[in-house]
Amino acid sequence: MKPVIVISAERLFMKSGALILVNDCLKFLSENLSQQFEIKALVFKKELYPDIKNVTFIEYPNARRHFLLRLYYEYFQFKKVSTKYHPYLWLSLQDSTPSVNAAIRAVYIHNPALMGKLKLKYLFRQPSYFAYHTLAKYIYPLFIRKNNHIIVQQAMLGNFLAKKYKVSHDKFIIAPPELSNTDYSPLVENKTSDTFLFLYPATAFVYKNHDTVIKAVRLLANKGINNIEILFTISGNENKYARSLRAKAEGLKITFINFVSKKEMYELYERSDCLLFPSLAESWGLPLREFQAFNKSILAADVLYANETIGDYNKVAYFPPSDYRKLATLMEDAIKKQLAYQKKSKTPATLMTTANGWDEVFRILLNSNK
Repeated sequence: MKPVIVISAERLFMKSGALILVNDCLKFLSENLSQQFEIKALVFKKELYPDIKNVTFIEYPNARRHFLLRLYYEYFQFKKVSTKYHPYLWLSLQDSTPSVNAAIRAVYIHNPALMGKLKLKYLFRQPSYFAYHTLAKYIYPLFIRKNNHIIVQQAMLGNFLAKKYKVSHDKFIIAPPELSNTDYSPLVENKTSDTFLFLYPATAFVYKNHDTVIKAVRLLANKGINNIEILFTISGNENKYARSLRAKAEGLKITFINFVSKKEMYELYERSDCLLFPSLAESWGLPLREFQAFNKSILAADVLYANETIGDYNKVAYFPPSDYRKLATLMEDAIKKQLAYQKKSKTPATLMTTANGWDEVFRILLNSNK
């Protein structure tokens, strides 16, 4: 009988970077470790992972009904699962540490809410996110020290968690997301339109700070600058917050284009003239790294996650994340090709282990108790 690896991710059902992370993890396990281990994945619905083979999916279709039910799974139901399968490794990919028995326990923390401030205005603008933020900040970290390893995407987040929860640095693994070798269709014709295209790829969460972009675009419109288009990768119908954004953007050169695939995202990167990234908090901010391959301008919020992810890229300008006037000035400078770039690499010093890719992550995890 093969030893068992359990991956828990039943709370993740929205199309987002988190769901992509789970898919990439399961794909690696399927292709590289399914001969030596039995892989079991606890998921919302297996149809979210249509291309994954050699993995036994256990569905929790009621996981999105109520947060109390999700807590029941984490801290009561999963104990029974671990008793049944006796896993060698239990890896939670959704920030929380379930109450389970396993030879090796690990958690992947990629929720920026742990570091961000819980703002009362979130309750009114996006009640579901306020509830999630509360759980992420006060409930999910409860048993964090029971893990053999804690996986994060940045040194910044690892240092924060180590200090706040008094966890030894040697328990942490820094695993930056892998850049995709995406097979997309490059544009062959030269751009002929005079429209300057800004792209903001982000999901419909209030901390993504779309409002600052909308205010900046309105300011530009009032100055008569109309040769622009801004693309948001949300439909504007996802939730109360998204609908409020669509209403605020009425009459402005802002297009809501819905969630896009990785292939489509790279095509948008190539079409765009400049990347906008005003998000208040991220565990990484993958577009900030992916967009660098196209050697174009980035306008990013001047916060620690962005500084670390952008690194020493030389075509970036920063702005205070809520300063829409500064953002509007930078957007106008970008359009006029007068943008003054800044270099602000801030990679915190750390004693944590760094892993490049799932291969190195699982090599560390599976050898934890040897």
